Amino acid sequence: MSKKRKEIRNQILSVLRAARVVNPDFIKGNRSIPYEDNKLPAISVYTRAEDQTEEIAQAPRLLRKRIDLLVEVAVTGSDDEKVADNLDDLCEKVEQYLSSDDSLNKKCDDIILQRVDFDYIGEGVTKPYHTALLVFMVKYTDYAPRDRFLQKDITPFEGVDADWTVGHDSLEDDDLVPQEEDDQAHDTVNLPQV
Repeated sequence: MSKKRKEIRNQILSVLRAARVVNPDFIKGNRSIPYEDNKLPAISVYTRAEDQTEEIAQAPRLLRKRIDLLVEVAVTGSDDEKVADNLDDLCEKVEQYLSSDDSLNKKCDDIILQRVDFDYIGEGVTKPYHTALLVFMVKYTDYAPRDRFLQKDITPFEGVDADWTVGHDSLEDDDLVPQEEDDQAHDTVNLPQV
């Protein structure tokens, strides 16, 4: 999992919990459907897709990325009009709090609400509920994955030392002409460490 993606998701959770948009215990960092009847209204924050949009720099490689981050708001009630109003009010609060800091405390470059999708969940649950899915486009920059080279049990590849003798493998030992020490080839390559 991308560390930056996790940081962005956790920052959104922190903002929404601190703002008490709904009971902070009912704000989750994953998609937990169906929601429990006695734990509504609720909010789930999760990502659906991530794209690399461009390469900004090389050595080390810096990438610009974009994720679709979803904030799903779920409410229940018997009066459809009140449920719709409650859902709209909660969506407005979510948008307001997430738009107040478009870098999410420097966790991303930008966050923009792209659209809101509404749904009604009535089958397979004991109590029907309504959802609004706020789809945010989050842009951020991150270095290419390299953690696997930095693990303590893996030694970073720093260079190579190679020796060889110039000659032909097809010749017999008695056909080989004795070579001087100067005829030995030796190369050492040291790689820069980032």
